[in-house]
Amino acid sequence: MDIELYIALISLILLGILTAPFLPSLSSSQVDLNGYSPVEDIQTEENLLVFESGCYQLSMVVSRDQTESIQKGILNFTGSRPLTHDLFASTLSELDAELEAVKIYGLMEGSYLAYLVIEENGEIQRIDSRPSDAVALASRTRSPVYVNEELLREAGEDTCERGGKTL
Repeated sequence: MDIELYIALISLILLGILTAPFLPSLSSSQVDLNGYSPVEDIQTEENLLVFESGCYQLSMVVSRDQTESIQKGILNFTGSRPLTHDLFASTLSELDAELEAVKIYGLMEGSYLAYLVIEENGEIQRIDSRPSDAVALASRTRSPVYVNEELLREAGEDTCERGGKTL
């Protein structure tokens, strides 16, 4: 996709003119974290993300490029030119929009599902995203990441049960 078109589409979504497919816009009073647990730590390996939340770990395979992008965001690395996730973070800032949170909410056909919760002018928008892109953006904006509790129980590993943590 042409970068100018990409930026134009993002701008239209953030301005509320266009919404992401299948995800209706929300008013700020509709944003809540019921049924979600905060991610307390994110471990990155060569092509793996491991989210720790309470007694659970949720692992997902991602590309090496995505892992590197997340690591760069966590380390606050800035190169001579912005990477894609840096560009998106800058675009949000220039539009006076804020990434309020990332929510990883499901698993479909072996792929995890996530969306960005973006606030602009008091309006909240949910934008569909790959979890790895969402986390790469959150690592740059220092936004929190949440995982659906049912997803954690069904697809995650209980670290308390195996003696890794205590409640």
